[in-house]
Amino acid sequence: MVHLYFLTRGIKDNVDKFVNHMSCQYLPYKKKQVFPNLPNNTGYIQLAMRPIQLWECVVPEPSLNTVMKSIWNEGEEKPRNSFRMPLGAFRKTLGASPIPSIDRVDKQALPIFKENVCIYPIGIREDGRDENGDENL
Repeated sequence: MVHLYFLTRGIKDNVDKFVNHMSCQYLPYKKKQVFPNLPNNTGYIQLAMRPIQLWECVVPEPSLNTVMKSIWNEGEEKPRNSFRMPLGAFRKTLGASPIPSIDRVDKQALPIFKENVCIYPIGIREDGRDENGDENL
């Protein structure tokens, strides 16, 4: 098997449709000859689409801690990169800084489903403020 890596960008519904259409494709695959008396050892295998996704979550600055607490596990002061993925290159490319510590005193968090989802921290980048001190969006 060959693993082909690529990035997608687009409207989420369109990207989802692309992934669904790719997942519906079956290609010929030469199987191991289990029964030597059978002449045809070619079968078909479904394309396995496995997402590796980069997300940008745009958050109002006062709500950043609430969102970070909702994404990363309780009890952690800083989000951990548990598998030691080399994410510094992504951070540098995005012009981001390391993710700040999470204030666990504030108990507000959003109810977010994240079962069986690995969420690796990359960084944070602020948009800055205009001449009136308001956040740029």
